[in-house]
Amino acid sequence: MEETKKINKNLMNVICGAVVAVIATAASYSYWHDTNIRVTFHADSEKELNYQVFYTDNERPGFNEKQSVRQIVPAGSHCVKIVVPTEKIGRFRLDPGAKPEKLTIKNLKVSGDETIEFTDFDNYKYLNIKEHTANEDGSLTIVSDHGDPYIVTTEELDILPGDDYDWLRMWSIFGGSFIVAFLLAMLVNRKKK
Repeated sequence: MEETKKINKNLMNVICGAVVAVIATAASYSYWHDTNIRVTFHADSEKELNYQVFYTDNERPGFNEKQSVRQIVPAGSHCVKIVVPTEKIGRFRLDPGAKPEKLTIKNLKVSGDETIEFTDFDNYKYLNIKEHTANEDGSLTIVSDHGDPYIVTTEELDILPGDDYDWLRMWSIFGGSFIVAFLLAMLVNRKKK
């Protein structure tokens, strides 16, 4: 009889933990469910750069400040992820800052409902860039001696927001919530003794 009560208490602790974990995971849906468009790349620069991604959509086909996102990236080698808050990207333009001098970009991708990886560097417009070199490792090195250099896609991309899940975040929330609820339920049951 005592053994059955102990099993029932442990079962209640597990059920309580599971219910709280499911509620916490559902409540944080927007945190681990990603419906944005992302521009990602690996950048290597000798100085801090203020990247700006411009994008077009159906309503405004030209590039403008309202349809842009900025991100400052320190000097060195970094993976850059810029979230673009739009319903569609038609074309995009990458501005690596006022005067980057020399910059190497690798693994340039735009991701949403599909992922487009840019590897054919002949299909871009390069403005205010002294020289650009497609390297054997698939990267692009640009050298600029003018202000405001940028790279523009020449074709329409038609990328819509994705429906992506960050499974690590989701399971972290679920697991953490479960453990906390389980431990609290055990603590409450011990105090009832």
